[in-house]
Amino acid sequence: MAQNKIDSNFFPIGEVEKLAKEVLVTQGYHKPQMLIMKDKKLAIVLLNFDSRETMNETFKEIRSMFVNMKPDFYYYIHEGWMKVFKLEKGEKPNMNIPPSQCPDRIEVLSILRFDKDGNQEFVHIEFTHDGDKIVLGKRIHGNKPDTMNARMNFYLEDAFDEKMKRYAND
Repeated sequence: MAQNKIDSNFFPIGEVEKLAKEVLVTQGYHKPQMLIMKDKKLAIVLLNFDSRETMNETFKEIRSMFVNMKPDFYYYIHEGWMKVFKLEKGEKPNMNIPPSQCPDRIEVLSILRFDKDGNQEFVHIEFTHDGDKIVLGKRIHGNKPDTMNARMNFYLEDAFDEKMKRYAND
């Protein structure tokens, strides 16, 4: 019996990155959104987080939707903060400080891709504000799981549940 293998060339991260950067530069911000693919059909979900509670409720609803819908893959696109550690030799980073409270944080546009087979890919693009203009900076690309990305993987129930507990305690 043939399995439905996801074509990684269908709607590649590079195309999503081009569109996301254009939105950020022309609009001055990028509203959080998800691009969800099922049987080569696209659903675009714009997310509105007025508060931590709204975000938690929205993510719970998305998780429920994923259990029922079983999408082939999705992108989660958002602006966020990334930690920057300036450490002395032998010093370990304090991982308990959220990126939003890290004094040397940088602003990034994040594009995260997850699929039902457990694959993931990400692009983080640093950016700064120069008056009302967005200046794009360094691009970080990868496909290895990391803590930040795992928390946004709605296919991973444990990571999702852990994320919700953490947000409830913040």
